[in-house]
Amino acid sequence: MNKIILIVAVVVLVSGGIVWADSPEIPKAGMIAYSSGDPGNAWGWLGKYAIDGNFSPPEWQASAGPPQWLRLDLGSQYTVQEYGYARRTDHTDGYIKDFEIYVTDSDSLDPADWDAPVHVGTMPSGLAGGVQHRFALGTPSVGRYVILIGINSYTNYIGAGEVWVYGTKRMFIVANQATGNYYYTASPTVDVVRFPTIAEPEGEMFYAITETDGEPVAWETAVPPTYTFAIPDPAGPVDLWGWVKDSADPPNIISEQIQITYATWAPTANAKNVTVAFIGTPVSIPAAAFDNGSVDDLGIHSFWASSPDDETPEESCVTFSGLGTYDVTLTVTNELGIADAANCTATLAEPWAEPIDADLTWSGATSEEIDVHRNGAVAATTENDGAYTDKTGVKGGGTAMYRVCEAGTTTCSNEVTVTW
Repeated sequence: MNKIILIVAVVVLVSGGIVWADSPEIPKAGMIAYSSGDPGNAWGWLGKYAIDGNFSPPEWQASAGPPQWLRLDLGSQYTVQEYGYARRTDHTDGYIKDFEIYVTDSDSLDPADWDAPVHVGTMPSGLAGGVQHRFALGTPSVGRYVILIGINSYTNYIGAGEVWVYGTKRMFIVANQATGNYYYTASPTVDVVRFPTIAEPEGEMFYAITETDGEPVAWETAVPPTYTFAIPDPAGPVDLWGWVKDSADPPNIISEQIQITYATWAPTANAKNVTVAFIGTPVSIPAAAFDNGSVDDLGIHSFWASSPDDETPEESCVTFSGLGTYDVTLTVTNELGIADAANCTATLAEPWAEPIDADLTWSGATSEEIDVHRNGAVAATTENDGAYTDKTGVKGGGTAMYRVCEAGTTTCSNEVTVTW
């Protein structure tokens, strides 16, 4: 049986006001920048140069006219509080005047999918090159992607010498169904999500979280309420109680104790080299194809691949367009935002002369025969002896999706993607 993991985002509370003096800079290591001006840029001044720590050419500057946007992929959710902008040091071209800031979880490159801007403003005139103009967004906004849209400029074009984003990473509580326990990372502010249930509630519901089993003094109607506790030193288990009451007279009140344990899980990335056939057109290899059994304590992780020779702006795959062997980095990130990386290679080789065979193995099936599914259709029915060689008849590179099922049923294995 697959282990089911529940991931719950935790709200990071920030005091009110406009100036967020304590908001830290979000690290640029692992951040991905991409702009609307990247495709067909006449100078090669791409979005990635806005976060390289260099204020002189090359920088980010679109060769087409305004408006233009710069999107930063922070790698995971953050509560974004401030943004910083500096124009280039060698020229006033690209000096943004009017602008908008968006914070979103949408990975779309279409501005229509970003909802409303969280900040609209005007950069100060006369800003010296390389000098950061840092400004608050007014209201902290949560998301993985931060987009700056330059509406117009003081001179020509839209660009930046460097940009910065400030905020705090969203923390998580992980509920492990196998043990019934909850775990917290280094954030003392949590949402407890497992509340007891009143069998036949009456009227409006109220909720509370306490550190003792005594009835709460204050109740909230928000679900779930937030509660800030002091992290033990050294960090260890914390006992909390989740309370629920209704509007009956007298009210029905019940509570449930929840122990939250400190955790610092980190995944381990294991990568393998991949060889595919090159037949004259660009080849895209999914990041997961480089995985060689990466592990995480909770069994949850996402894959990203990058290469200095990659021809795509996104890291869900790497794309190459010529024969050769390329260095690739596989990055595994778990739901706590902790990452690990491993190095491997991608080789684009001459097509194989012989057809490709795919060797499949499985376990756990109880039927006498097994249906082998390739790309959604039954490719063969074979004896349930735990192994089968699929003679695909394919020559050269390609990708196939396999799963095996107990013959004639929908009792099936997980699906595996094979790239050759």
